[in-house]
Amino acid sequence: MGERIFTRDDAQGIIRTTTEKVKLPVGYTVVGTGALAGFSQMKELVIPEGVTKIESHAFFARSFKNTSTLEKLTIPASVTEFGMWCFYDLNRLDSVFLPEDFDERKALELFFHVPSATLKFGKTLFGARKIKTVQQIMDENPGSLDRSVSGMLKPDENGVLDIDQKYYCVQAHAMAPLANRGIKKLIIPPSL
Repeated sequence: MGERIFTRDDAQGIIRTTTEKVKLPVGYTVVGTGALAGFSQMKELVIPEGVTKIESHAFFARSFKNTSTLEKLTIPASVTEFGMWCFYDLNRLDSVFLPEDFDERKALELFFHVPSATLKFGKTLFGARKIKTVQQIMDENPGSLDRSVSGMLKPDENGVLDIDQKYYCVQAHAMAPLANRGIKKLIIPPSL
């Protein structure tokens, strides 16, 4: 069986201007690029089991007036493939419900842009098995290179900047403080 992609047209068919809570229909395997962009009234979204991939920029709207107000997001265990910036523009996320065994580093990579968001791993009768904010995961995993750390990096006399192997993630815009440092060559470790 091939991929069945949930598109913007599919979303427009189920999401109305008054719809705040949305559960995507069962039967789709992919949430397509831009499929959920611009639905500013949507506050909660449940992605059903069976979806295996969320493509890049699935929520990105090119308009400030349609910026996402999504606060709660549920991702099932079946989703194993995440496109680049698939959760871009979800700056108001408050709670993300993830499978119990979801990798914390992967969660950090996906949601680093909302450090105050609470990640809830697994479900029990009374709530989640493990609860952490994105910021807590950042603090526990110092291998994430951000703007504050990159500003302290210096290229050698030949303009070569060798990123240390302790880093597994470079956050968005993290290298901006290095823009005027005369870097001619950047060496990225395999750990990234």
